[in-house]
Amino acid sequence: MLYIYKSKKFTMKIFKPTPFIICLLLSLFAGASDHKDKSVLDNDNNFTAEYKTKYTLVENYITSQKYLDAIPILLQLDSVTPLNPNIYYYLGICYLNSSNDKSKAIPYLEKASEKISATYKASYSENTAPIKTLYYLGKAYHISGRYEEAIKAFKSYKDKLPKKDPAIITDVDSHILMCHNAIKLVKSPRNLKIELFNPDINTKDDDYSIATSSDKSILIFASNVLDNSKSNKTFKYNQELYITAYNKKSRQWLKPAKIESEIKSIASDNAFSNRSDTKEVFISKDNVDNKDIYSVTFKCNKAKSLIEWSDVQKVTGYVNTKSNETNACLNPDGNTLYFVSDREGGLGGKDIWASDKLSDGSWGKPYNLGPKINTPFDEESPFMLGDGATLYFSSQGHNSMGGYDVFFSTLSDDGFWSESENIGYPINTPSDDLYFVLTPDEKSAFYSSSKIDGIGDNDIYVVEFE
Repeated sequence: MLYIYKSKKFTMKIFKPTPFIICLLLSLFAGASDHKDKSVLDNDNNFTAEYKTKYTLVENYITSQKYLDAIPILLQLDSVTPLNPNIYYYLGICYLNSSNDKSKAIPYLEKASEKISATYKASYSENTAPIKTLYYLGKAYHISGRYEEAIKAFKSYKDKLPKKDPAIITDVDSHILMCHNAIKLVKSPRNLKIELFNPDINTKDDDYSIATSSDKSILIFASNVLDNSKSNKTFKYNQELYITAYNKKSRQWLKPAKIESEIKSIASDNAFSNRSDTKEVFISKDNVDNKDIYSVTFKCNKAKSLIEWSDVQKVTGYVNTKSNETNACLNPDGNTLYFVSDREGGLGGKDIWASDKLSDGSWGKPYNLGPKINTPFDEESPFMLGDGATLYFSSQGHNSMGGYDVFFSTLSDDGFWSESENIGYPINTPSDDLYFVLTPDEKSAFYSSSKIDGIGDNDIYVVEFE
């Protein structure tokens, strides 16, 4: 039916629908709505089985720390249920734990933080994000060098916690302190040059510098390699030890040779130092329930232009226990072994201990290096300089600017360690910085870092001091 509306300026025809037409239109709109949401909802107005399956798969990937595998599935779920804070929360966690650009986590966590809830429950139907989103947002800001914003996010997380768990408060406060440390250290950068080591040697996984020669022409390093055996259902990584040498004629690094192999040599006429043609190196190997320290000795055979090495042997004496013993180094005279262990009697999780060599060549009862070195947090990767007194190591404590930072302490003639000093920015970053190894002339160093411009999780870098 048509009605005509007249005015002085124009005439308009108005359509007035009948009851039958109204019902027909409502039916059509309902059908269009059902068709639009068919990929998301089933006839019972619940999420489809496919959506639930993908969500469960994401949860399993995150539990297994397979964050990169979870990201494409989360992006699919985001296209089906856009603007979902729960999906943004998971995307933020996955990008934050991925090996490369962690700053990609920030926009997702920022959006998720706009709708957080104290009653959040991890479920495919959840449309809010947990309060802990603010914690991860703080970590994302921190790792990206946005320290003031990180402090604000961490404080907001603390304020919104329904229960003030002392352990959680301590953890958050430590992150806030790291941000303040970072602000101070970045204002006074050291004068040096840092470059990513040979990209043919760095991998997408963890790579760690272990030892080097005086002229940097020999590098012994470790890589964490994924165990591809069928029995590996927990994505376990094994540490493999390698050696490479610089060929002065071709001006290239040789293809790394695996230490635990039948061939125990690599072509090179380089020497470890002017004083010694041998080098004893220590690595950690996994047992069923723990980690133990092993050693391998390298020797430069100048007559054959080879670097040769021994079989890997387990360290004897009182060093290895049922606890985890990871990294170790010798002092220059070979009579004291500095190593990392999480055994009882320490000051934190992993501490640095020392053991003196006994008359039979084994290692005596260890002693803790004390609070000038060790903290309530973890310490790692000790390295003793050629003077036999300056110990470099990495720590999550002291005045770290984030994760593990490289520190050094000096042993006095009367046997006391000095206060540990942060080696400074830009060697140290908000990421983990470990396995710092100086050349004897102290002009160069290798170390490993998980900074955001790398190739993999941890990469080897070269430092040139100016």
